[in-house]
Amino acid sequence: MAGVASMLVLGGIFIATMLVHYQAIDWPYLQFALLRIGAISLAVAVLAHLLAKWLRSSWRAALFGAVAGFAGGVAFVAAAA
Repeated sequence: MAGVASMLVLGGIFIATMLVHYQAIDWPYLQFALLRIGAISLAVAVLAHLLAKWLRSSWRAALFGAVAGFAGGVAFVAAAA
């Protein structure tokens, strides 16, 4: 659940940003970015698995995934800049 929430949040933010800046979807760039978004979401899912004892319910896992995915995306962009 955490990985899915992370993927949805990061993918939604990326697509919304692309539409605001380019007024269109650049499909090759979206495909390029989805690989990185998937890697961040996979890392969030692994971390959530390690914290499964604390994240007992689905809504906690989804909230953790959304927040951790967003933080991971920010860290990735900051590192690339």
